[in-house]
Amino acid sequence: MSRETRILTFCLAVLGIVGAALVFMLDISAGIVCTITIVCVYITITAYIHASNNKARSLSALLQHINAVEGNLALIDSEEGAKGILKDDIYKLVARTNEYADVINRERAKAEDALADISHQLKTPLASLSISIDILQSSDLTTKQREKFVSDMRVALTRMEWMVQSLLAFARLDSGTIKFKRETVNAADIAREAASAVAMITELHDQSLMCSGDDNVALECDRRWTVEAITNILKNASEHSGDGTTIYLTYGQNPLSTWFGVTDEGAGIKLADMGALFKRYAQTNNKGGAGIGLPLAMSIAKAQNGTIDVDPGGNGKGATFTLKLFK
Repeated sequence: MSRETRILTFCLAVLGIVGAALVFMLDISAGIVCTITIVCVYITITAYIHASNNKARSLSALLQHINAVEGNLALIDSEEGAKGILKDDIYKLVARTNEYADVINRERAKAEDALADISHQLKTPLASLSISIDILQSSDLTTKQREKFVSDMRVALTRMEWMVQSLLAFARLDSGTIKFKRETVNAADIAREAASAVAMITELHDQSLMCSGDDNVALECDRRWTVEAITNILKNASEHSGDGTTIYLTYGQNPLSTWFGVTDEGAGIKLADMGALFKRYAQTNNKGGAGIGLPLAMSIAKAQNGTIDVDPGGNGKGATFTLKLFK
């Protein structure tokens, strides 16, 4: 019992005794009734104070339990009244705080994974550049050999630039900072812009890129990110086609969607690799690729109510990726 409670109880007892004594001086019967009444009131007040103290101790024990327990809490009982409401609110507050902590931990883990992935993905082109520079410093190289190493360095630099841009795009998508802006655009313009973005890559491999489709097709989408998605699909086609091949970019529209198809002249996709196509950083048995472009393209498509269908090809037929944006 607290000091304030003891003082209050003492004052009530003194007042009761004094009051009862005064009534006894006037009338004995009235004094007896008054004494009984004062005792009953005193017992009631004391019991109420004791019950309140028990509730305070119970809530204090609850808070100590919450502080001592990590992870999710479950309600172990249910009570009615103000105490039950307060107890329930405390549990809700703690549960919400735990959820926020879990979100922060997940985001921290994502950031750590992203940094590790960036480091891993950049090691190969950086190592290639370092080796090429060391070799170029040799005076025994012919002009043709030097040109070959310079060309390889251009490829490595292009790959690094694309990987950095893609990883940054993934980071923005994961953080939810990208706001897709829907606008009416021409499908042919998007196709030509995507083709232009991979012109340097196809040129390095002596590849041709053929665009065809209905030039009157219009759609509502985020122009920049749709171009980004198609560019990544085109880059994937370039990586999995041989030098001197042709990549076909088509576009069109039907009652359900506007589509962009990319077909290469590679060997097709093995069925065992189909499940890993859109998994981030997943490696397949095909040459090239870092497991970034196709997952990024799929994320962009889904963010705009779309998807990407795959025809694996094979038996002398290349693969076809079709990005569909539904109306």
